Amino acid sequence: MKLLKSIFIAAAVVLSCVSCAHKSIDTPQSDSNDVLTLDTCLQLFADSILKDRSGCVVAIEPNTGEIKSMSSSKPDCNILSFEFAPDQVFLPVPAMIAFEEGVIDLTANATDFVKGVIEELCRSKYYCRDRSKDINPNDVAYYAFFFKRTLNNRKYADAQSAYASWFEYVCSLGLGKPLGIDMDNETGGYIPSVNDYTRTFRTSKWKPINVIQDALGKGNIRVTPLQIANLAAIIANRGYFLTPHIMQGEGKEFTKNQSRISPKVYDLMADVMKQETEGGTGYCCFG
Repeated sequence: MKLLKSIFIAAAVVLSCVSCAHKSIDTPQSDSNDVLTLDTCLQLFADSILKDRSGCVVAIEPNTGEIKSMSSSKPDCNILSFEFAPDQVFLPVPAMIAFEEGVIDLTANATDFVKGVIEELCRSKYYCRDRSKDINPNDVAYYAFFFKRTLNNRKYADAQSAYASWFEYVCSLGLGKPLGIDMDNETGGYIPSVNDYTRTFRTSKWKPINVIQDALGKGNIRVTPLQIANLAAIIANRGYFLTPHIMQGEGKEFTKNQSRISPKVYDLMADVMKQETEGGTGYCCFG
């Protein structure tokens, strides 16, 4: 599933830190006995793979919210404040929301899920492809379809009400606002609200097609590298995250943030991610 490659890479990095036996990097002791949570081996590994590449690496321990690695290849790419359109890495979000809203049938098997959606696309005449070929959602219409059905959900009065709910789902995933890491200069990215679009289109009755780019992570949506790594941690935890932090000290407590999406949806997404990192395009990226 080529379009989900970025999130699979993030998840693999997140999960790899669990088995690393090296200790965190100590810092000079303060009155509160704080030390950095960075893992020596992961930090060195991140620095090495970015030596001749452009990008950044963030690794989070899902069970604790500890930052295990934070590295960037460019000085101007601040992991806490660099905001960008997420593009492909955002695609699991509209898919999971569609499942939660019940506009796409939730199946226990990732392969059956893909086949089911292709059948839906063909029946609706919204999009179709040669089903004799391998089933693989490499086309943006696949995710636009999720979004379109979500905003046309009949349980809402109109597309604006449906989008308002979609907006709340996205924000519950730690997007659109700072995560609260214990470092300075963190920004929160941007998730446009109903009112934002009403001002943009100068009407309160805009249509789903007007905001379809949001489903593809290409429109006005902006995220930070830290938020994307945290999204992978949420999926690993089946629906929640602990506030990411880089300082570890006795007596510190970190907030548990619960998303609006139920664990059964995360089970499916984690299954898809596992397939990709064990033998799909996500796995090939490490070759």
